[in-house]
Amino acid sequence: MATLAGRLAYEDLGDAASGRSYYNLAADSAREADDHHAAATALGYTAQLAHAEGMTTAALNHLMAAFTHAEHAPTIVPWLATIQATIHADSGEHTAATHALDRAQPKTSPPVTQSLSLIDHSPAHVTAATGHVHLQAGDHRAARAALTAALDQLPSTARRARILTFTDLAMTELRADNLTDACLSTAKLWSPLVAN
Repeated sequence: MATLAGRLAYEDLGDAASGRSYYNLAADSAREADDHHAAATALGYTAQLAHAEGMTTAALNHLMAAFTHAEHAPTIVPWLATIQATIHADSGEHTAATHALDRAQPKTSPPVTQSLSLIDHSPAHVTAATGHVHLQAGDHRAARAALTAALDQLPSTARRARILTFTDLAMTELRADNLTDACLSTAKLWSPLVAN
């Protein structure tokens, strides 16, 4: 519940301080319960929040702690690796980002557990992360292909992922000097927001 409260506080209400507090509570509670899935999940979201606030070192430290828990909960590794790839890509560490993407490829299709239901992860999310990595590396063609594929695969209910993917696609077109396509992607980005 604390992880869900953290997501609502940070992702929906923009309250980073409350989100961080809830995630800390979730991680501490999961450790006490010896629930490695829940601990890795809370630490993964903590890493995302730290990254969003520009605290790269802290984000990577949270991820390392999450990966330690994931040794006992391997089905969560692909999601954590996707976060790691994004952080490295945004830091200009393209080789490290590519290696993380390799870890993000699920080896099997595990059943969804209660802890895993708190995360957004599917092959489409990995494809979106791949597009982001290509974008940050300056490979506009590969970024466009991956991001377009991700948008075709992401369900309409994955609003946050779709918004981030449209944003990356618009940025890809802008950096490739395709202003018209960048504007079209931006318009598609805003349309679900206006509808809701």
